[in-house]
Amino acid sequence: MNTVKFKHGKLEDTSNLQVGEIVQDKDTGEVFVWDGEELKPIKGDLNLSLYEMNKQIISQLPTYSPEQLEEAKDTIVDYVTDRNHKDEYYMLLCHELRYFTIFVRHSNPKENIEDAILDCLSHVGEVKSIERSSDEQALEIWVVVDGEAHAMYFFDYGRGIVLCQ
Repeated sequence: MNTVKFKHGKLEDTSNLQVGEIVQDKDTGEVFVWDGEELKPIKGDLNLSLYEMNKQIISQLPTYSPEQLEEAKDTIVDYVTDRNHKDEYYMLLCHELRYFTIFVRHSNPKENIEDAILDCLSHVGEVKSIERSSDEQALEIWVVVDGEAHAMYFFDYGRGIVLCQ
């Protein structure tokens, strides 16, 4: 979190801020999140775990537009075609929602995996973010369901499948 000085209650230069970036006013201690257009105050208890804080921040971000969902397809394709993640089996998982879907990639698919993922997500909730996890091992996807943000993970799951006869 960046600590910055506000002038007359406003941050003068927002050109270097990334969507979702958190800043704190040095003088007042107030915490804000940049949504791409304006700094929005973060409401709630800041003595939370990082995950709980992320949930509060993500829930205040705008829902992905159709254009952002199209761009997210590139993120998904980049992940599944990465040499470290070329697998036949993938899982989309959200522990909090007790949700999982297993995807099987075939050489002659009926649907592209990126379209299948976005279709599943559309039935779960409002998509707020799709990006690679910090360790590059999964896609971290944030959705809001009934006003509450939840982290979902999409990852290769080849080791979790046991083929038997």
